[in-house]
Amino acid sequence: MKTYAKVLERIARLEQRYARAAQDYYDIEVSEAPASANASALKGTRTQPIALTWPAVYGLRTHPTDWDAATVGRTYTMPTALEAVFRSRKGERGLRPIEHHKAERVSAHRLIAVPAYHRVHCIGYPLKAAGITLSRESGRRRFSGQERVTVRFKRADGCTVHVRKSTRAEGRQPLIYDALGLSHCPGQTQKGWM
Repeated sequence: MKTYAKVLERIARLEQRYARAAQDYYDIEVSEAPASANASALKGTRTQPIALTWPAVYGLRTHPTDWDAATVGRTYTMPTALEAVFRSRKGERGLRPIEHHKAERVSAHRLIAVPAYHRVHCIGYPLKAAGITLSRESGRRRFSGQERVTVRFKRADGCTVHVRKSTRAEGRQPLIYDALGLSHCPGQTQKGWM
């Protein structure tokens, strides 16, 4: 789209859709080409410095008096990493966010959440020690190519042979398996007759 009027219309619609960002953070200028009715340049400038648009800083109050600032910071940011894991899991399954209002449900959620975080951390720690930094989503994409496959063969005597086996690890998958101390072909080859 190059027509000056259409570019202005599109920008106006975006400013209407994202009103807060449009009025608080950015100023957009469109230049019209003198020889035609087309837009020749588009320039966006920030109206506020980036530092002023950062999230607010909160004070944390804690009971242990022997903790240093780094320990307090790690303790209070741990739920952020945990929620990122749950957000990723809920997103891939299409689950809605669950907001608990009763104390028993909050306790049950924590009972599930803390061991789940530790399980994810036990996987992430050796990876980080090996210099492999993956987000949950990129790790999932990286392993999406490796699958368990079941093949069925019909024998001459009428029996069906089922063979279940993993596909080969490819690309960077073997590096991750090595860092975790796992076999490159997870699971065993299973054969069954019917």
